[in-house]
Amino acid sequence: MKKNLFITFPVDAGMKASENSYQKIFEKKFNFESFAYRNENNNNIFNESIRKKRYRFLASFKLRAKIREYTKKKELVIFHGLSPMIYSFGSYNFSNTILCLDATRALFDFAIKKKNKKDFAYYVHKFLLKRIPKILCWTEPVVEMLNKYYKVPSENLFKVSAPIIISDFKMFPRKTPTKPNVLFIGREYTRKGGDMIINNLEKLEANCNLTMVTNDMRANIPNVNYFDAKLTKEKILNLYQTHDILILPTKFDPYGFVLAEGAAAGLAVITTKFALGSRDIVEHNKTGLIVDSQVDCLNALAKIIKNPKEIDRFKFAAYHKMQLEFNKSEIYNDYMRIINPSEF
Repeated sequence: MKKNLFITFPVDAGMKASENSYQKIFEKKFNFESFAYRNENNNNIFNESIRKKRYRFLASFKLRAKIREYTKKKELVIFHGLSPMIYSFGSYNFSNTILCLDATRALFDFAIKKKNKKDFAYYVHKFLLKRIPKILCWTEPVVEMLNKYYKVPSENLFKVSAPIIISDFKMFPRKTPTKPNVLFIGREYTRKGGDMIINNLEKLEANCNLTMVTNDMRANIPNVNYFDAKLTKEKILNLYQTHDILILPTKFDPYGFVLAEGAAAGLAVITTKFALGSRDIVEHNKTGLIVDSQVDCLNALAKIIKNPKEIDRFKFAAYHKMQLEFNKSEIYNDYMRIINPSEF
């Protein structure tokens, strides 16, 4: 048995991707267990009903038994997300826990400066968060939210990199053609800003070729290359390889993994400040653009597609930044300096 237990929570596509990344980065260091309800007919498929409380209770029975094995030996248990901690409460000792956190339900209101509600969930979350000795936060807004909203002491909060395997997307940037290829990827068409792109298509279509990857047929219109969001990894990689700009005019993203994928694949990235991971991935006006609003995002795109040399400058800078700062060993060391400082 390896020294520690790492519990993941593959509740959606993003969390499933981060689960896979954590396993690849820390496979020699941790045993992994998923907080998920498996489909009886196929153990490799996670039931989307895990969002429902009854399935979480069912999944928690197995999880509790596994956690107790490690707790009895006073070994470390690392959780990704609060839900596994809530549903396995009582099976672990806080002194031997670490939490990796990308968001809580309060993050959206906090990020857009809306007053947060202090409901029952708030007090449950606060009870747990204030007792965890180390919380590893993917973004600075999460650090700030935990400190200001949940009153978690600053000394318990640590900013770390999101788990991204950039080698899966490593593609040296191609030279931008006169008419650049622009890519949007977002299952949630409206939240991610796909509707903004289509509604402003007349500002764009003369100067670029647009590809939309989403689950909404409103994007399947003339002069747009449309793909359903359920694409194979091979097809996604091919799209990255043949495009020049990734645009994400999102209303809100706790992180925005697609931005990291696009930058690693050598694309110029344009997004809003409400993609909270953007400030780690994009250096404004050097590797891409981070703007204040969805409208600004579309205006920035309409301007830059007329300047292939500027796009090339962003692409090369983005590619090199990702190779330098988001390689596997850098992320591993980033976490282990906090999880086990004695290694360093």
